[in-house]
Amino acid sequence: MKYILNPYYALKNDKKRILLSNAPSFKVPEELAEEGFMSFIHPIYAVILSSFDGKKDLKKVINEIAETFEEEIDTIENIVLPFIENKSKIGFMYEDVFFEFPKRMLVENKDNIESRYSPQHFFLNEELDFTTQRLYTSSSDIRILINTKCATDCIYCYVDREVKDNCKIPFNKVKELIKEAKILGVNSFDIAGTEIFLYRYWAELIEELLKNGYYPYLSTKIPIGKKIIDKLYNFGIKDIQISIDTLVDEEIITVNKYSNPNNNAQKMLKTLKALEEKKFNVAINSVITKYNCGLDTISYMLNKLSEFNNISVVTLNIGEKSVYKSEENFLDFRVSLEEIEKIQNYCAANEDRFNFNVVVPSYTEKKNFINSYEDKRENFSKRSLCTAGIRQMCILPDGKVTICEELYWHPKFIIGNVLNNSIKEIWNSSEALSLVHPSQNNFSSDTVCKSCNNFEICRMGAGVCYSDIISLYGEDKWDFPSPECPKAPKPNYISYFE
Repeated sequence: MKYILNPYYALKNDKKRILLSNAPSFKVPEELAEEGFMSFIHPIYAVILSSFDGKKDLKKVINEIAETFEEEIDTIENIVLPFIENKSKIGFMYEDVFFEFPKRMLVENKDNIESRYSPQHFFLNEELDFTTQRLYTSSSDIRILINTKCATDCIYCYVDREVKDNCKIPFNKVKELIKEAKILGVNSFDIAGTEIFLYRYWAELIEELLKNGYYPYLSTKIPIGKKIIDKLYNFGIKDIQISIDTLVDEEIITVNKYSNPNNNAQKMLKTLKALEEKKFNVAINSVITKYNCGLDTISYMLNKLSEFNNISVVTLNIGEKSVYKSEENFLDFRVSLEEIEKIQNYCAANEDRFNFNVVVPSYTEKKNFINSYEDKRENFSKRSLCTAGIRQMCILPDGKVTICEELYWHPKFIIGNVLNNSIKEIWNSSEALSLVHPSQNNFSSDTVCKSCNNFEICRMGAGVCYSDIISLYGEDKWDFPSPECPKAPKPNYISYFE
């Protein structure tokens, strides 16, 4: 039997450890791999896993690994065999450190896949480090914001709409960035922005990403015709996200402020039909506001979408306040908690009626922002890691680089410019490192972080979501604590729960 490292997983040499994560893919089939996995592993495991090139049988590979490490064959077998078609997560202690691996690490190479790795690439000379969260060599995820233009002007939009511009980075430079990312072992190079199909070089960009092993996440809010769909199909694109907030034209005019709203709903349904004919896997994303939150509206949309057999999931996101939305703007479209709960209950009660999954993200977690001191103290240490500047960065249309797409041109979070520097230089710039290892001395006297005894543990651990902070306290309050922190002041704006 000939085995290979599951192609849905990727290995990255990160100087002092190896990063194991999902390989570039819009959608990871649940039965074939585990989605959203990311962990640091010992280089010895990377050498072993990468030795399976899919060309040699199991016995031969085990013998070669035994020779490489000058170990007994039985010892290597005991290490290797648990990785073969493992049905669930597995873990091992090695050198007093626990390492975890997702399901189906080594799979039979039925499709004659070419191995992407050489075992020699994973022999490290540096002192090993499995605790530092920030990646050493480069980010694992890069997003390029190709434009800030859109065919709509949605009332809930979180984008900095003061800047409406096309990409100022020459396309040849974009191509260079993609190639550099590949050399650095960047795991994903994705397309962000308001509307991919309003970018002049959208087709060339997709083609270049695919050529370098990146599978771009495509999302659009505009009806697309057969010409675009055929081109995507010919590229080998199989997945796409379509943003549909409502299928009622009157609501489309209010919510999306569409420049040409005539029969938009029918045009979107026509797009879905064309995608179905080409057997695209479609994900639907909706943003719910007070103008399209009625159960009759949502029921109508879900029933119409059920007429198609290629929609895998419909996500009903609740419109939220962003960095670029004032409290007044937010209150204009805010959905009440009562309405949110009605939607959640309706979807739960009718989940078997639809031929796709309906997801309503939990917004009850936002209660952490206004909970009691005792509740916050209990939950704060359990908060999710913010990966901005730790594992990801975003290239803006003018070439500037920020740690998070939602922060846009906020000067505090600009860490470089791709027109002047390489990805590697930007990732290791003083601006980038100062955000990861902030000096408490640079914090203003009006923030509790200035005198907090847990400053180092907090900032060097899970960190904080700067987008939440400045959207809830103000753009100049970047040094405020996370609103989840027990010492944090009450947010400035009226939440869903007040």
